Amino acid sequence: LSKAAKELGITVPALSTSITTLENITGKKLFDRKPEGMKLTEMGEQLYNTTAPAFESIEKSERILLDKNELVIGCQSHLATFYLMDKIEKAKKDDPELVVKLNGCSSTAEMIKLIKENKLNFAIIDVIPEENTKGLTIEKVGKINNILVANEPLEIKNSKDMEGLNYILNFDYTITTKTLQETLAKYDINIEPSMVFDITELRVDAVKRGLGVGYVMKEAVKKQLDNGELYELKLPEDIKLPETQINIVYKDNSLTDVDKKFIRKYIK
Repeated sequence: LSKAAKELGITVPALSTSITTLENITGKKLFDRKPEGMKLTEMGEQLYNTTAPAFESIEKSERILLDKNELVIGCQSHLATFYLMDKIEKAKKDDPELVVKLNGCSSTAEMIKLIKENKLNFAIIDVIPEENTKGLTIEKVGKINNILVANEPLEIKNSKDMEGLNYILNFDYTITTKTLQETLAKYDINIEPSMVFDITELRVDAVKRGLGVGYVMKEAVKKQLDNGELYELKLPEDIKLPETQINIVYKDNSLTDVDKKFIRKYIK
């Protein structure tokens, strides 16, 4: 209740009263109240499922009527830095009055949730969750090359030599790391990380310190490659590392004209 009240900007007693009033009006029990919290009853679920689309339509109508010249975007920092910020810069130069609100800290799953709750207009993400995408439009807008980097020039002539390196990777449950390990396994190369960081900037910093070889998006470290802080590993010609797909995600039929213009002019 406290989280819901905070979200609505009202007190907990006021919210509790509203729930009781709604149950009295409908003559149905809508929530099961337990010490650990509240849960919708079967009737509550039915009421929510039938009324939620109507409220979403009202929220969309409000955005259209208010005609706000703003973008509310989700994009994790490792993508935003090299992929999105240039596009935002161009949009701001073309329209200095444009307001941009960027969420760069939430996980992909959290961004999906925020889109469904109309708190993000759309998101630019590289990994699509396997679930909870119903009612969402997902469009592929580009591909990014992934590379292995070190703090000094390094050439791998024998593929099996790759197994002796100290790898700095993301967590093994992430699609990025899973795909890398599965791809190398096809070449009979099995690797395990010596260090694990879920933030690209930390993996890059660890590589700069000589702690191992990092797996990153090439465009994310272009500056470091150009100035000699990092070096792309030279791999045997037959080994091809996986690419990362960049996607734009938004709720079906929910984009504002400002969103559509930005996506059309700067993303696609």
